[in-house]
Amino acid sequence: ERLSRMKSQFLAMASHDLANAIMALQASYELLNGSLGAGSGLDAEQKKRFAYIGGAVKQIGHLIQDLVDWEAIEKGKLRVSPEPVPASAIVEEALPGPQARAKSKGIAVAADVPTGLPPVLGDKTRLIQVLNNLLENAVRHTTTGGSITVSLRLSGADVLFSVKDTGEGLANGEAGRIFASFYQAESRSGGGRMGLGLSIAKEIVEAHRGRIWVDSPGPDRGSDFQFTIPVVAPSS
Repeated sequence: ERLSRMKSQFLAMASHDLANAIMALQASYELLNGSLGAGSGLDAEQKKRFAYIGGAVKQIGHLIQDLVDWEAIEKGKLRVSPEPVPASAIVEEALPGPQARAKSKGIAVAADVPTGLPPVLGDKTRLIQVLNNLLENAVRHTTTGGSITVSLRLSGADVLFSVKDTGEGLANGEAGRIFASFYQAESRSGGGRMGLGLSIAKEIVEAHRGRIWVDSPGPDRGSDFQFTIPVVAPSS
C-alpha cells in the first residue's frame, strides 16, 4: 500500500510537471508556426523537421494524458458525462491528425460513415479519444502502401465503430492480452507508446456500457478494432 501511494504521488507530480513543460513547448511551436507562415523560406528538409517537432510535441502530450487517465482509472475516478452526440461527429473530429500522419507514411485512409444513424449516448471528448487512439495505433502498425478504413454501422441498439487496417496484424494469443495495461504488441515498425492507450480505451468504452475487441487473422494480415456505444433510447 505504501509503494502504491508513492507510485501515485510520483505519477501525479511527474504528469503535472511534464504537462507544464509541454504546454510551453506547444505554445512556442504554435507561435513559430504562425510567424513563419507559408512563405517562410524554409527548404523542404527544414519544413519536414519543423513538422516533426510539432508531431513530437503532440505525441508527448498524449503520453502525459495516458498517465493522467491511467492514474484516474487506478483510483476508480475515471468519469464520463454521456449526452446525445452524432456518431459521425466523433469520426470527423478524431480523423484529421491520424490521417495526416498516415499520409506522410504513404498510407491511404478512408471513412465509411452512413447517413441516418441515431445519435449515441456518450461523452464526446472521451469517445474521440478512443477513436483517435485506435487510428493512431493503426497508423503505427501499418506500412507504406497499406490502408486504414474507419466505419460506422448500426448494430441492434448500438453503433459499431470499426478501425480496420492492412498492417502487421497480431500473433496468436495477442488479441486476449492487447487491452492489458502496459502490454505492447510486437512491432516491426518501431515507435509506439507505453502500452496504456488500448487499456484506457477499454475502460472508457466499458464506462459507456459498450464493448471493445479486436479481430486479426494473424501476422501480416491486418487488424480490425471494433467497439460499440449504445444509441440514445427513443422517447416513449
